[in-house]
Amino acid sequence: MTTETMAIGPIVENTILINETLSALLWELNGLNPKRAMGYHNELAQMGFVCDFAGACIPEQDEWPEGVTHDDLGEVQDEIIEYLQDHHIPPYCYLGTHEGDGASLGVWPDVESIEMAIQDGEILSFDDNGQALPEGYTGDAVYTNDHGNMTCGHVVNGEFVKTYWDCV
Repeated sequence: MTTETMAIGPIVENTILINETLSALLWELNGLNPKRAMGYHNELAQMGFVCDFAGACIPEQDEWPEGVTHDDLGEVQDEIIEYLQDHHIPPYCYLGTHEGDGASLGVWPDVESIEMAIQDGEILSFDDNGQALPEGYTGDAVYTNDHGNMTCGHVVNGEFVKTYWDCV
């Protein structure tokens, strides 16, 4: 069984409001694992939220059920992020805010993770500037072209057989 991975890019932009980020994460989760999304939908319903469908049930804070706090929703959001990170994020990526824009929540290449994996020999790096894959190489690799675009994937006998992600 293969697990569907999320695409690189924003899930929600221009906001750090928990009602908007949590709703967007629920919507993403519903597309990947509706049963798990329904569990969080039910958890929110137990808090007093009225949800027509998973992903569109968190109103602005002044409309929250009595006693519900930002921390309560933060715990739910953290659980969803952890689940998505563990099961649906491409290799060498993370789910969180963009390093250049804290109001853009999404899936992004983890440059530090890539650099560490290269140093540890877990992934091979090559580019258009004379670095090439060794003949017959099999393993993970990251290719950077002369424009800085990256492709990360799995290589067998020197040929990409599976692309984990591409990033411009």
